[in-house]
Amino acid sequence: MARVLMILLGLLLSGVFGTSVGVSQTGVDPARLQFTISTEKETFLVGEPVRLLFRLKSLTDKDMTSDFWLSFDFDRLRVWISGDGGRSFEPYVSMAMKIASEKKRGRALVTIKAGESIEAFEYISFNTETNGFAFPHQGRYLIKVTLFYNFFGQRLDSNTVDILVVKPTGVDESALSFITNNGLEYFLTPEARLFPYDDNTVRRLKEFVGLFPESTYRPFAELALQAMCKGRFDLPSCTEP
Repeated sequence: MARVLMILLGLLLSGVFGTSVGVSQTGVDPARLQFTISTEKETFLVGEPVRLLFRLKSLTDKDMTSDFWLSFDFDRLRVWISGDGGRSFEPYVSMAMKIASEKKRGRALVTIKAGESIEAFEYISFNTETNGFAFPHQGRYLIKVTLFYNFFGQRLDSNTVDILVVKPTGVDESALSFITNNGLEYFLTPEARLFPYDDNTVRRLKEFVGLFPESTYRPFAELALQAMCKGRFDLPSCTEP
């Protein structure tokens, strides 16, 4: 009876999300999956976005289908960060994650072929839980992620990644001061498009890119500008060279 009720609940939720969203009707044994995270380097600057790579691998000889959505847009990933050596972990919630938790968006089910894996990445940058950088101070940080991959509450816990955050120096120190003094902490990843902004915001970001061409932060500002200006012909600064 409990099993029937769970399936009915899944069907009901699928109706709420729309016909384009699939709901896994059978549980997937987490022992048959391997969920890992990694970064492309170990050392980052204060305020520098961390590109976090996700890899989900099937350990079986059969295809596996479920809500394997490795994206902050679909309310399946939970990120935890520790700045005290693992004694405590605090939640990281990006703007996309916050919106997804409220709107409960989804998409079609994802199939992992037998013995194969799927990969994706997201940026860890501005934390809406603390209203500040995810890595605001120098020191070592631990990152881990949980993937909830169906409506039955099945989950996979990743490995823990250890990174070192250091204070910026030279041009990067000046660049970070410009970012914080102008309230641009929100605008260093493609999620910048999800925050309120206007033409002045775009203009300041373009000014930043021009002033600090050699800064570590510059590529992230350029990613943000690309996302913010997509389709925004109403903003003069987006159409100017």
